[in-house]
Amino acid sequence: RSNLKNKNLLNEKIDRISKTSFRINKIINGLRSFSRQADQDPFEPTSVQLLIDECLELCKERFYQNSIELEISQIPDIKVPMRLIQISQVIINLLNNAFDAVKNQNIKKVMVNFRVSNEHLFILISDTGAGVPDDLKQKIFEPFFTTKEVGQGTGLGLSISRGILLDHQGELTLLPQEKYTTFQLKLPIKRSQLKTA
Repeated sequence: RSNLKNKNLLNEKIDRISKTSFRINKIINGLRSFSRQADQDPFEPTSVQLLIDECLELCKERFYQNSIELEISQIPDIKVPMRLIQISQVIINLLNNAFDAVKNQNIKKVMVNFRVSNEHLFILISDTGAGVPDDLKQKIFEPFFTTKEVGQGTGLGLSISRGILLDHQGELTLLPQEKYTTFQLKLPIKRSQLKTA
């Protein structure tokens, strides 16, 4: 009986190691593609589920380890033309900003919601942080502007993210009327043949 118990414990540990190794491998592959330049990639119809899965693979463990609730609403079953790596970069940047905003709060919650119209997909990322002061709301998208402490950020994340969305014929905006700090990605469901400026 003791040998059987030890064998079961060993099998459980081997299984856990195997799953952890698989997850680490996925994260490394994700980081490898995430870190390369993607501005020459073609725009390909990509499922929103795949997009969110790619993003969560890189950050969900960090949220879990810091006791931050990450709530994802029902993901729409549609495909949107995009450069997957670039839109993943935008979402992960926003999730990281939200993480920083709530990590020292009493209520630590980040929410990802979706809306779909006839022409656009909207991805809304909200957090229960202290919010963006009114006098800074117009500045946060400017290059090198940051509200983080020295050494904590470059001030380029939101500026680059907005550029990526413009290149996708979409928009990245802060929604001031929402209860929580909320950034909205707006992506066209069908890409126009006209190039953006």
